[in-house]
Amino acid sequence: MAPATPSTALADQLVASLLPNGTSASRLRKYNDAFSRKLKSHNYARTNQFEVAEKFEGFQEKLQILNNDELADALHKSLVRLKQHPEKWLPDILDLLLRLSDEPTKKTRIEWLADISRGSAVVPSLTWAEIEAVHPVDRSDDIWTIARYSDLSSDDDAVEVVPTSDGKVPTSEEQEVCLQATFEPLDPNSGSKALNRLREDQFWRNVSTNSYELTELQVIREILFMLQGLPTALFWRVGNCYEIDQRFHLNNCSREIFLDILSDFSDIASRLDILRSYANKPQPQYVMQTLRSALEDTLQHVDGRLSALEHKILVEKNDAAATMIQLFAAVGKIVEVCSPLAQLIADIGSESIEVVQYLEIVFDRVCRSQTSGDEVGFRSLSRVFLQCFDSYFRPLREWTDQGTLADGQTVNFVTTSGLSQDPSQLWQTWYQLADDSAPNRCPNFLQSVKAQIFRVGKSVVFLQRLNSPHERFGHSPVLTPQESVSTSANSLVPFAEVLATSVQDYVESRLHVVTRTLRGHLGNDCGLWKTLDALHSVYFASNGYITDLVDTKIFSAIDRCDKNWNDRFLLRDLFQTIFKYVQCLELERLSIRSTSKSSGQMSHRRQSMNLLKDLQVQYKLHWSVANVLTLPSLASYQRVSTFLRQIRRAKYILERRSFFQVRAGRPDTTLQAQNLNLMLHHNLLLFVNTLYNHFTTLVVEVANSKLQQDLADAADIDAMIDTHDRYCKDLEEACLTSKKLKPIHDEIISALDLCIRFSDLNNPSQGKRRRSSSDTRSYVSATSHQQRRRLRDGDENHSSDEVESDEDNNDDDDGEGYSTFTIPDDSTLVHQLRKVRGDLEKHLSFVVAGLKSMGRVGGQEEEGRYWHILAVRLDWRRSSC
Repeated sequence: MAPATPSTALADQLVASLLPNGTSASRLRKYNDAFSRKLKSHNYARTNQFEVAEKFEGFQEKLQILNNDELADALHKSLVRLKQHPEKWLPDILDLLLRLSDEPTKKTRIEWLADISRGSAVVPSLTWAEIEAVHPVDRSDDIWTIARYSDLSSDDDAVEVVPTSDGKVPTSEEQEVCLQATFEPLDPNSGSKALNRLREDQFWRNVSTNSYELTELQVIREILFMLQGLPTALFWRVGNCYEIDQRFHLNNCSREIFLDILSDFSDIASRLDILRSYANKPQPQYVMQTLRSALEDTLQHVDGRLSALEHKILVEKNDAAATMIQLFAAVGKIVEVCSPLAQLIADIGSESIEVVQYLEIVFDRVCRSQTSGDEVGFRSLSRVFLQCFDSYFRPLREWTDQGTLADGQTVNFVTTSGLSQDPSQLWQTWYQLADDSAPNRCPNFLQSVKAQIFRVGKSVVFLQRLNSPHERFGHSPVLTPQESVSTSANSLVPFAEVLATSVQDYVESRLHVVTRTLRGHLGNDCGLWKTLDALHSVYFASNGYITDLVDTKIFSAIDRCDKNWNDRFLLRDLFQTIFKYVQCLELERLSIRSTSKSSGQMSHRRQSMNLLKDLQVQYKLHWSVANVLTLPSLASYQRVSTFLRQIRRAKYILERRSFFQVRAGRPDTTLQAQNLNLMLHHNLLLFVNTLYNHFTTLVVEVANSKLQQDLADAADIDAMIDTHDRYCKDLEEACLTSKKLKPIHDEIISALDLCIRFSDLNNPSQGKRRRSSSDTRSYVSATSHQQRRRLRDGDENHSSDEVESDEDNNDDDDGEGYSTFTIPDDSTLVHQLRKVRGDLEKHLSFVVAGLKSMGRVGGQEEEGRYWHILAVRLDWRRSSC
């Protein structure tokens, strides 16, 4: 035998304390077993914590009304301290204290409890001797005798009485001994009056094979027995139907009318039997258990009224005789509430049905009964539906209040996805909504709030993951559809609208509180706005001076054909050294990813801008921010950043490696070649500057400002995610990095490659050409002046060592890098420059035509305007011709 658990031992002690002393062990064991089964199978919910809170608020107001403000304030402070220590059973404990309280304003001293306990223990019990001393009792009266009855006794039989002695009332043990006396059966041939009367009442024993005449009172009793589900002689039960025994007939009534009346009663009993059969079947789902409980309550109410009617007809003395016509009218009013429920159970069928399908069927019948004006059907069906809906919505309340999903027996359209529990993917992949074809799908009448319920629960889980206390995101409001929904079919407001409004108000109030709290956490504690500034600084070069220092190191290594130009360790040190002055950046989140997709020589790879795709700067986000700024959106950041770096590479080539060579001119070239060189350099530089200015000033900067404003105005997390995804999509289209704009993007990259080719033409590969002393002095003076101006503008934090290294870098990379392009022997510099100009014109023509066509397709959209503006700005060659 398994040892008793603490809860079982406590239950046994409770039963023992309620039973009288001296109860036998067998009876005690029987009561213990019954009490244990009742505890395990009870359908009662836990203490309503909101009702307890309202009682305490009312108690505080009562104390204030009684001018006991000090006690009210002390009670309020105690409740506040209790909220700081949440406990699962706290509402039950407080409810117990409320029930145990007894005039707390008067009984204010703890030491009085001992007096009360002592006083209750010494109070003597009243004895019969004391009563007889004041009022003598006549022992000869029959009232003081104890009657002994047998199972076969009747009112006409003589009863054996045992007079009491010594003026004492028999104890419970004495009564039990009396009740357990041995009864002797009556002799069938004794001729007892009680036995003869019993035989007369059991008319079915005297029925012959032909027919038997019944009185109307006997028929009424048989009908009432049948309606209460008891076995009768007049009706035979066949399945869920009742057949009439043709052997019986009623005097002074035709057989056809008698059978018609009994048939109407059997139809009523068949409907009741449908409900009784369903109520006796076990139901695995808790919603269907609620339906069974509602049917049991209805049947109990009907049986009680039928018993009262039976007592009125058969026991009470009435002047008028009861008739079956009167009985039919009375029974019709009693069982009218069962007809729609019986029709519902009959349509559902005996087989198990999905809970959601059942709720939709009942909801549809409630709405139809209200539309048709069926007051009885609407009242009974709406009551059952609201009880079942309350049970169905209970796990959803747990989801919206605590962010927890119940066990597998619950029918909840919110489920776990079963994927990896990565916190950065909490909002996207941890939970999912059931499909519309799944058994646990969302009911039709909750489709309007399905997404909101889903968001509320995920927000609560998010806040719990952030270790936010429950008080920070508020208490759940009370959903009371049974009180708010009208139970009258004549109401002008449709039932569906009232229910939808009640649920909508509950969900929206909960969503508003939770979302506001979560947005505050993301912005203040998790650093969402700081992260956005860091991303713009890393990817979009919002700090031009910092970005220029990094680009100079990278581009100079590429021009030197250094194979380690994208070494991730060296570049990470470089980024951390330079970006440490950016306040919004967390250096430990910065990482470099370098790949080499080509095995060709560096001297050939450097001639293409696609080389910069081998370098990717990554900024790792906090898991909470990563749920808003998703991983696919960061890929858009990377593509736009690479494109902007390619434009800066072309600008660096033209301004750092070719500027002085073009201005000074080559000594072995003609005047025509020098003029062509100057014009081509001007056109290339104008093209590059136009591109970079357009993408940074007009596109990126405006989009970033709009993004922060839209994120601040977003209603919830889903709106913030949609806003950021839309921002990334629009940014890629405006910066020409999306897939549908790939042809235009490739033409721009080809035009940028011409900048490298032009620079190589002006930097011959035969050794290094020294500048003139005047050019060198002017260049050094210009760079020194720029550095001094930067220091004056607020870059004093930069160390002198970095400035010196920048000067050294400028001296090393001032156009003296190695050229990897050589002019063929059968060609001249002028021919190569003309070829570069022709290729540039061809690429620009394609880009301008493509942007204009895309602008016309885009119409009045923002991206279409950006494309049109860029096309107009790039079409500079027509005005110069």
